[in-house]
Amino acid sequence: MKFHQLRYLCAVADSGFSVSGAAELLHTSQPGISKQIQLLEAELNTSVFVRRSGRIVGVTERGAEILAVARRILKDANSLRNMGEEFMQAESGQLPIAALHIHARYLLRDIMTEFRQTHPQVRIDLQQGTPAKVCELVMSGEVDIGFIVEPVVPHNELLEIVCWPVPRSVYVPEGHPLLEAARPTLEDIARYPIIAVSPSSSVDWPIRRTFQSRGIDLNIAMYSVDATVMKSYVEAGIGIALLPSAAYEPKRDIGLRIINVDHLFGPSELRLVVDPFRYLRSYVYDFIEKVAPAWTRQKVMAALAAKAEQTRVRQPADPG
Repeated sequence: MKFHQLRYLCAVADSGFSVSGAAELLHTSQPGISKQIQLLEAELNTSVFVRRSGRIVGVTERGAEILAVARRILKDANSLRNMGEEFMQAESGQLPIAALHIHARYLLRDIMTEFRQTHPQVRIDLQQGTPAKVCELVMSGEVDIGFIVEPVVPHNELLEIVCWPVPRSVYVPEGHPLLEAARPTLEDIARYPIIAVSPSSSVDWPIRRTFQSRGIDLNIAMYSVDATVMKSYVEAGIGIALLPSAAYEPKRDIGLRIINVDHLFGPSELRLVVDPFRYLRSYVYDFIEKVAPAWTRQKVMAALAAKAEQTRVRQPADPG
């Protein structure tokens, strides 16, 4: 059994069971990947993938267990590489982070600015995506940490650290009738066209669920994934928007006003997610302490160890 065989195995699964996709990702040949996977299956005396007419179309029940172990082995190997890099260059490197656009733009900017001032030799690699994509990037090891708001049940093997509350507000144009209501109701808000976050991002699902639970239909004027664009269209009079209060910038949003609506939805929470099996460089712990001051390095390390042990108990044993 060789490391490259395990990499091929995981790459095929991650490419939607496409050998050509895995070959392109790993810059190698399709026949080479197919042969190495067949050799690995022969060594393990079991089929990892389901094949139909010579094509891989899925993973077997036993294969799913093997994939879980393969991913764990590759993560451990990556951790060893990271440890070696830290021994050589403790204060320099890169910090890959995944976050939603709105969180990166408005919630994390000051933290990242402060971190860069204290760690000038660390390059921040910021990737953006939906909550599901953020968790996938953390799980795959492409980023060290990710940021979400809603807890991610499908990825409960990740450690979640609550950073701070994220209050929500209704964004309206200056002079809008809603400004006359000190505590607007759901019905008050639903009277006006809404500029909503695109459903594909799942950012405002808690808001949608609140309206749905009361049987209130929303008049969606338009969708967008960019809070800056949404604010621009609110100012233009296209509709109103529900966004984190932190997105309001008084000096820039001259034509806008906000109304806090935590009494309707409750404050959400910015959460940091991290893979308990990933080795974190020293400066990553420094970043976590900045974004979640209550979480000291010792506390984070203890929580990661506990989560890793909890995950190991749920995972199948090594089939070897």
